[in-house]
Amino acid sequence: AQTPVASTAAGLLLAGEGQLGALPRRAVAPRFRYALARKGMRIADGFSAMDTSHEGSLSPEELSRGARWLGMAEISGAALSELVAVFDEDSNGCITLQEFKKALEVPGFDDADTVEADPDAAGGGGGGGGPD
Repeated sequence: AQTPVASTAAGLLLAGEGQLGALPRRAVAPRFRYALARKGMRIADGFSAMDTSHEGSLSPEELSRGARWLGMAEISGAALSELVAVFDEDSNGCITLQEFKKALEVPGFDDADTVEADPDAAGGGGGGGGPD
């Protein structure tokens, strides 16, 4: 007897009708985490830097600008909108700090662990700053 696809590891990874399930988060979250760490920033610091509206949440536009600021310009706006849909647990169209922290959980990577900021990665001025 064949095992239903939905109960396989791949099926569970892609679970969710009409959405990509956990796959985008698992593919992009480590890149966000590492990019923040390269700037010497914790998740909350990166969130604050990207939250240019100071509303306590990230819109798809803010996430897109943040991705470019972190050196991930190749991620399309459409892909980031899909990520917002996956990260956004309360379906309000934005990502709160708690949702952002949960989305960026990477096994074996402690938020207190940051690598020394790379001056080239941070636009030549050290870490900090934020997207324009």
